Amino acid sequence: MLSWISGLFGRKRPADVQAKDSNATTRMTAPAGPKASHPSARRMDAAPAEAETELSSGTAQEIEGALFQCDLLDSSHHAVGYFFSLNEGRHKALRARSARVRQLFDGLLIDQLEKLVPTWPKQRCVLFPLDEGSLGDSRLPRLAPLQAILRIDFETADQAPQPATLETIPSLKRAGLRIALTPEPGSPCFEALAEFADAFVLDFSSIELDTISEMALELATRFPHTPRIAQNVSNIDECEFALKLGCTLASCGFARMRGNWEGNKIAPNHLHIASLLGRINGDCELREIADALKHDAALSYRLLRYINSAANGMPTQIGSIEQALVILGRRPLFRWLSLLFFAGNREAEHDPLMETALVRGRMMETLGKRLAVAQREDLFVTGVFSLLDLVLKVPLAEALEPLHLSEPVRAAILEGRGPYAPALAAAVACEEGDLARLRAACKQLGTVPNLVCGVHMDALAWAHMLTA
Repeated sequence: MLSWISGLFGRKRPADVQAKDSNATTRMTAPAGPKASHPSARRMDAAPAEAETELSSGTAQEIEGALFQCDLLDSSHHAVGYFFSLNEGRHKALRARSARVRQLFDGLLIDQLEKLVPTWPKQRCVLFPLDEGSLGDSRLPRLAPLQAILRIDFETADQAPQPATLETIPSLKRAGLRIALTPEPGSPCFEALAEFADAFVLDFSSIELDTISEMALELATRFPHTPRIAQNVSNIDECEFALKLGCTLASCGFARMRGNWEGNKIAPNHLHIASLLGRINGDCELREIADALKHDAALSYRLLRYINSAANGMPTQIGSIEQALVILGRRPLFRWLSLLFFAGNREAEHDPLMETALVRGRMMETLGKRLAVAQREDLFVTGVFSLLDLVLKVPLAEALEPLHLSEPVRAAILEGRGPYAPALAAAVACEEGDLARLRAACKQLGTVPNLVCGVHMDALAWAHMLTA
């Protein structure tokens, strides 16, 4: 785990990632009151017919949406990929009746997915929906390194697929992309394309469980070698049900659902690091912090190994805790300990909660790039610790109490108020695909949803870079 924590301090970052970060920065100069609308954001606030006319000759940059990201779990409940989609909010009806608008939204989604390619972990996959009319997009083969699975959506399944679809699918498969279909046995589209399918997607939000069972049995009989993916699984019971039906993957967000953890206590190893974090926030002398570190041999060893790692480029080996603290500095030490506190004994590189926390922290830090260093650090800490209760399984207020975090950080996490709350709201809205909430946060930050979604994807690519 320590090998990737060095990346948290901006050391030896690839040039392409640095360029992305600089291009993605929003106009956040101070998280205060409302700002004027961003000039690059042409809202789809006109009447549907007018908006469709305007968009008929437009580009993907003229529309806006909120990215929805959901973990894909395997049979062992390990995160092995993501489902991504683009929520278009109140303009869903317009998308439903306009092929041109559907293709514009698909283009925007493809733009965002391309950002993940350079740092993508080879063992993970991406599932995303794509309109039939978007299959000819020339950028799709570039998504093959994502282990991409394209779920093809049709305007109606009662008609045969377009001739171009039958020609394009084989070429996409040769490029390394996989094709998924929502099963509708007997429909012209499904029967014409089922032989090309690499997976079938069962939507648990739109079909009764009994119907899903019958459909899974029929698919297993007709297509015994084609995997099935469960989508929109809402709880652990549905997940287990899907796995028993033979689904190899399930898209779900219940791992981030909060429970009733009253009475639970923080584990001793976390309390020790929390005490050290509290000392740093309490402006204790470095000598006192060093003395506390020395009482934990394992933690002292980790700190020395980190400070002497190649990423830090020390000309000579650092052999004492006091030297390490002087070289590292108070704020980097706080960030380093924060990540250790969050990770605990978990396998951080493979933990979806840890990854989500990193993405939140990095995203918020980037949104505040024009702020002072101390405020950017606070933004990072706000994002990381906003999920701490899910890791420790204790009430959030109790999880934060030993850390002695600053009042703005606590106010944002616990009450959704204060200067850091808009950036946290934007990060959460990006994860959940909540366009209304994202718009509200963007209004306070002085930016627009498309730019913030880009920051989110850059942050996800950054998190993957750390685990590469």
